[in-house]
Amino acid sequence: MGWHLACCCFPQGWHLMADIIATCGECGTERKSRPNREQQPKLPVGWKRLEAKIFCGDCWRQRYSLRALIFPVVEPLSGTWKQLEADLHTMWAETTEAANWMMTQLYARDVRRIPGIERMPPMKWLYLYPEVRLLFPNLPAKSITSLEQTIRRTYMAMRCNVIWTCATSLPTMRYPQPFPVHNQSWKFHFDEGNRPIVEARIGEHRWELRLKGGPRYRRQLAGLREMTVPGELMIGKWHDGTIWCKLVGWLARDEDTTNGTGTLRVRTGKDCLLAAFDERRSRLWLENCDHLPRWIAEYRRKRLRLAEDWKAEQRPVPTFAVRRNTFVRKHRDRMKSAIQEAAAHLTNFASRRGYAVLEYDDSLRWLKEFPYAELEKRIRTSTEERGIQFVKAASSIPAVPEALEAQTTEYFG
Repeated sequence: MGWHLACCCFPQGWHLMADIIATCGECGTERKSRPNREQQPKLPVGWKRLEAKIFCGDCWRQRYSLRALIFPVVEPLSGTWKQLEADLHTMWAETTEAANWMMTQLYARDVRRIPGIERMPPMKWLYLYPEVRLLFPNLPAKSITSLEQTIRRTYMAMRCNVIWTCATSLPTMRYPQPFPVHNQSWKFHFDEGNRPIVEARIGEHRWELRLKGGPRYRRQLAGLREMTVPGELMIGKWHDGTIWCKLVGWLARDEDTTNGTGTLRVRTGKDCLLAAFDERRSRLWLENCDHLPRWIAEYRRKRLRLAEDWKAEQRPVPTFAVRRNTFVRKHRDRMKSAIQEAAAHLTNFASRRGYAVLEYDDSLRWLKEFPYAELEKRIRTSTEERGIQFVKAASSIPAVPEALEAQTTEYFG
């Protein structure tokens, strides 16, 4: 056990801090760590502690899956709607401004591509928390930490396209940016009528919000009752003015969903959305979704014609702004519904056939304006719910043999 000098500001003075070992209670994996105030090991990134038992990242994800449950807010119980909206307005404004500031700073302090550099260098670590605390004092400290981690992950995911290939620009966070609440700053319970109640700190006040329940939200209510470790809470507002809460937490996996065998290879096609093959390269399942090209073509045509009608006389706000926004929201809801439906069909098929691994390849793109990234994300989430391992492959399906070429020509060209 190695000993190190550390500046521990205890009332008694400075002390020596020793490295201790964090051991996973499932697989026995060991990792060096430092003790916290309770003289317990500080957990590495991805490790979890549940009832004095430590889990490594792999063992934890095998037992639990991360889920997000969204509920509309029915009424505030510790104040009026006017007081709640005033506190939320302050938090949304500060969160939106802080998110845009952090995104801009990450880009401004990053490297730049210059002649002679063939590969993008790694990004230097930037600690923005002290500056954000000074610029946005109304935001809670724990909310700033959660927001910084979210913005950093968002920027790192698109860093190559922003600073290296210049294929995209920085995203702009628009008001109302959802207000994050740290997992230590909120809790939930059910009242006498079996209705969910959330207690959270919003600004300088502690609020109790009653969430919507009933048969329509039976899936969310069941997940809330099974939530083992609460995560982050986010409070936002929809376009119709409804305030919502997104409760993120870890739910236990079903034990009977982790005993599958075999690999299901899934790929996108040239004239179909998804196709599934077995290990012998025989096509087993197909999702055409012929309505998607029609929806996308209709959306493209209407968007172009509305853009042509947006003349100088119609600026800054055109007379058809409400109709245009409604049309855009309708298209987004359509795409979201289609993605969720296709991912559910694929996951149900893989679970019913008893597959343990799902290899996904989206190198073939049938629809140019379809959000394939959201489809992949939804399939990954659905497979994790069923205990199926998701693997992203550059080319998961080998070349189709001559015996099967005639069967797949009408689907893949």
